[in-house]
Amino acid sequence: MMPPASRFADVDVKFQRGHVSVTAVKLDRFERPTALRRFRGRFAARVLAGKRVVDEVLFDFPLLGAAESSDVDDANRALADRLRAGVTATTRVRVPIYDGADGLEIYDTQTRRVLPVPLKDSPAAAPPAPAATNPRAP
Repeated sequence: MMPPASRFADVDVKFQRGHVSVTAVKLDRFERPTALRRFRGRFAARVLAGKRVVDEVLFDFPLLGAAESSDVDDANRALADRLRAGVTATTRVRVPIYDGADGLEIYDTQTRRVLPVPLKDSPAAAPPAPAATNPRAP
């Protein structure tokens, strides 16, 4: 078990038609060192120090986890796989940041794809244009 962390990154992750992307990263601090809850999932947000994995937080996307029990027949399992293939879903993963950490990556345990993520704040979606620049504004 990892020690409590003083800093964290909130990573907004999107899954669309089989591909993962990061839409925003926000770095912040806890008021006091905090241990984060852990879950199981297909994906891992890995904290890196150089090329060494320091910690990982497992997560999944809504509607993407395999929920079929072992008694589901092949036709229904194939239908569920086709439905999941078209899913677009987003989630936010809170990742602890320890001293010496210099990077993040998102790892898909099923496809073994790795998505490097810079350990710095990134802008969220652009805010709407002010009313003064909107030609239809009254």
